[in-house]
Order: sequence, then structure tokens, then C-alpha cells
Amino acid sequence: MLHLTNTYEPPVFPSSSSAAASASSPAPFVFSLKRGWCQSSTVLGSVLLQEGNSVVSAIVHILRPNTGRNVNFDRAALECSVSRASHVVSLSGSSKSAQEEEETLCHVHSKAVEAALLPAVLLEAYPKSVISIHIKILQSSEHDTAAAISAASLALLDASVEMRDIVLGVMLRNDDAALGPTFRCVLATLSALQQVSFMDFTGEVDPVALSQLVAACKAQCGVLRATVLNAFRPGA
Repeated sequence: MLHLTNTYEPPVFPSSSSAAASASSPAPFVFSLKRGWCQSSTVLGSVLLQEGNSVVSAIVHILRPNTGRNVNFDRAALECSVSRASHVVSLSGSSKSAQEEEETLCHVHSKAVEAALLPAVLLEAYPKSVISIHIKILQSSEHDTAAAISAASLALLDASVEMRDIVLGVMLRNDDAALGPTFRCVLATLSALQQVSFMDFTGEVDPVALSQLVAACKAQCGVLRATVLNAFRPGA
């Protein structure tokens, strides 16, 4: 059993396929975490995170020398690897096409995490090194990408890796045209700096609505940041 702490329930944004259900009894959004769960000589930091209905683990391994051919002597290389637990993968089937889809999905998640973290991590503080992060999705939902981004950032924080700011990801969506334009938006921010480091948007909204959506995502990341700071305060 995963014992997650510091639960916070921010305002619920439209996410239900039923307008009536969304209006009457919206499901609470859960953001909860446990840091330092993996104790190993090869691990610098670790986090268990539940974001929405996704549960993920993230581990930062000890830094290793970068021995690749294209070594940047002035900064570290960042490696982000996302995989899904076997009990999650089994739900997708075992055919060759299902395996290929799984590999593609994990690759997309990995690239999203890397893109979101690169503006935040002070790679120049770790020249000729490799910072390796492994994220495993233990419970899958539409929040997987956002949760993977948040967990990876918090694992770096637990590992005391130098960063410009904490990166947090959120996912907002509306599938019901009765509630307004349909969309899905995954956004990651450096909240204290008010910078967006990653955005994946699908849907049709006008520029004003898109601006409001981005502002809502940034506001939610800011609220989640307060929960993170509380969890990482000395003695927590």
C-alpha cells in the first residue's frame, strides 16, 4: 500500500463527460506525495506521487560520468525514462501492435518530462555528468504526463539537485461540448518564475479562452507548489 501524505484538493476544473455529473458532484482532485521512499546507495532522491487518478514513482540515480561521444564538458546531460508497471501494461494486451503502442506512449511521456525539466535544472552545475531519472507509472489515468513531470521534478528536489525552480505539471480538459469548447491541455510551469516550460494542447478554443486556460493551469501549479514546499520543509 502506498502511504501518501500532504493531500491537497484544489478547485476542480471541468473534466467529466457528463455536464450534470460535473455540476452536481465533481470528483475531488488529489495531489499527494511521499518523499525519500527508496533507500539505496545508488539513489539520490525519490518520490511517490498521486496526481489526479495517476500514481507514479520517480527515482534520481547517483550522477555518473558522461562517457558518450558527444559529451558537453560544460554541463550535464539529462536522461528521463518513463515506463509503466506490468499490471498497467497488461491492460493494453500483449500483441505486437500493443507493445509498439506501449513503447511509443512511454517515449512520448519521457520526452515530455525531459522538455519540462530542461529549463529548470542547473545542468551547468554538473559538468561532464549524467543526471538520470526513472519514472514508473503505477496507476494510469489521463493525468499520467502531468504526474510524471511533477514526480520527476520533486525527486530532483529530494535529491538536492540544483534547480532554478520547482516544475509542476497539471492537466485540464473538457470533453463535453455542453460545457464549452472541448480541449485537453497538459502544462508545466516554473511557478515562482511564472514561466511555462512545457505545453501540450489539443482542441479548439479562441485566443482569449486559451489565455484563460493557461492562466488557470499556472494558478493551479502555484497552489500545488505551496503543498510541495510544506512537504519539503525541514522536519516534515
